Amino acid sequence: SRDLSLDDRRKCAELLRNAARPRKRIARFIWVLWNQLQPMLDARERKGAYLAGFVRKAAGRRDFESLADLDALAPGELRSVVEALKKRLAAEMERTREVPF
Repeated sequence: SRDLSLDDRRKCAELLRNAARPRKRIARFIWVLWNQLQPMLDARERKGAYLAGFVRKAAGRRDFESLADLDALAPGELRSVVEALKKRLAAEMERTREVPF
């Protein structure tokens, strides 16, 4: 990549970003929920590996490995992940509300 021009590097970076971006609307919503939830989590839970494990468990798919594969999940599996993220977000919001300061 060092031989590429600045413009070509930008194009390459944009292609890589778009390749990993989910196409299904509900899959993109998972990222919206994750971005809301992530600041409330412990540092060890703020990683992509944690989210991948969360998706694996919520969708009931032991073969799910990469967050780039969200579009490969069935609509029902995606809805299960969204609902699980909503519940976790609500629980974290409730937990932070109980802090006495």
